[in-house]
Amino acid sequence: MKCLNALSIVPVMLAVLATPALAQDIRPETETPERVLTGNGGPTFSQDFGDVSGGVAIEYDERVSRDVTAYANFSWLSNLMSEKMRQNLDLASAMLGSEFTGHDRGMTFTMGAKYLLPTQRRVRPYFGGGVGVANLKRTITEATFGDVSESFFFMTGLNDGVIDAGKSSTTNPLAEAMVGVAAAFKNRAYFDIKYKYGHIFQTIENVDYSQLSFGVGMTF
Repeated sequence: MKCLNALSIVPVMLAVLATPALAQDIRPETETPERVLTGNGGPTFSQDFGDVSGGVAIEYDERVSRDVTAYANFSWLSNLMSEKMRQNLDLASAMLGSEFTGHDRGMTFTMGAKYLLPTQRRVRPYFGGGVGVANLKRTITEATFGDVSESFFFMTGLNDGVIDAGKSSTTNPLAEAMVGVAAAFKNRAYFDIKYKYGHIFQTIENVDYSQLSFGVGMTF
């Protein structure tokens, strides 16, 4: 499966990124940042690692212990439309001889924790996860009529069960897991790269997504 093949690459990639940690000087525990604010961005993928779109986020981290950090994350994701709904748009275009296009803009807020692997090195691999909410805003347009987001179902009888027929938005619970590598420097600079997997609940059709995220921020 494409999903499994792509997932198998992630640990290898992160291991390569973490290798330079072996060459870093040991830093005392007091240099571990108490708080971090980062801006993140990167490509977002559908469940089968297709349908590439983009996303940006702001994340705040606060140290709980030497190896545990709590985080709060607010993300904007350009398109989380399910594969079923993408197929519905193509089907409707063929049925009616029209051109339907659309996307599901996602806005998420999550809180959780990260466990940083025990090491005194500057670069620290980590894994973690959290829970929160996701708001999906669906926009569907047709070449002649323009925005048909709320009338699409009544025009075609097609829907994916993610957003109720006749509506254009929904808010649902969200869970996410991640694995990454972060580095803090004495000049307060902070760099982070991570792979994140998210799942939105209470939908008939699965809404799962993956994101490779690159972050730059500061410690304080």
